[in-house]
Amino acid sequence: MLIELDGAEVLRAAASTLYKINVSLNAGHKDRRSLDRLIGMNFMLQGALAELAVSLATGKPWTTEYEPFVNDVGDLEVRSRNYKPNSPPTSYRLRSYELDKHLPSQKFVFCTTDENRVRIDGWATIAELARKWRPTRIGEDDYEVYNISELWLHPIETVLL
Repeated sequence: MLIELDGAEVLRAAASTLYKINVSLNAGHKDRRSLDRLIGMNFMLQGALAELAVSLATGKPWTTEYEPFVNDVGDLEVRSRNYKPNSPPTSYRLRSYELDKHLPSQKFVFCTTDENRVRIDGWATIAELARKWRPTRIGEDDYEVYNISELWLHPIETVLL
């Protein structure tokens, strides 16, 4: 499913991104996305665009506030990746944190962003992913990574069932 966001929606996502960065940094959280703030902000903006697109597609409320341990859109967690024109994406990398292991039925929606266009690729639960792929730990970070094929995802239309 492809969602094209208009200018006002992109600005709404940008405002949410700036708000979340401000709250996070004021709370003393470390910017873990990148040593380069602009790259980190771009990752966060792409995530906000994906969250807004999922909200529009499902009719579920988007959590625009910075609240750890609160789902992004209704009962859904949203993960995104940027589209790279010269190398079409074939897999996702889902960061799975310790808390995720206690929520095996949590639905993760996967999206591919390209400026204001968001392709909602589908969804899966941690339990389903764990049966198909063994996560790897990267360095000393507090998360594991699942490499996820688009073939493993349920159609977004079934997330409402």
